[in-house]
Amino acid sequence: MTLVTPDHYLNLGGGAFAMNRARRYAGTIEWKVHTHYSGFDILRAYHIDTGKPCALYGFILADTILIVSENLQGIKGEARRYSDPNQVI
Repeated sequence: MTLVTPDHYLNLGGGAFAMNRARRYAGTIEWKVHTHYSGFDILRAYHIDTGKPCALYGFILADTILIVSENLQGIKGEARRYSDPNQVI
């Protein structure tokens, strides 16, 4: 199981809107594995109080960085970028 810790919110990557959303929701969401893609466990955020999903997906890079996006297509794009060794980041 992939665990998102408070330290991950200090090391965010991805789109600015998604990073702001992740910071704002920190402590009020839980992350569950949604799927596996390009070598990463893609996570989906759920509100702790209601159990409903929120528009936030992510994966953990190098055990310390939480890469986030507002939608599944966006996070899959990020995963492809980071999984391709020829891609310039």
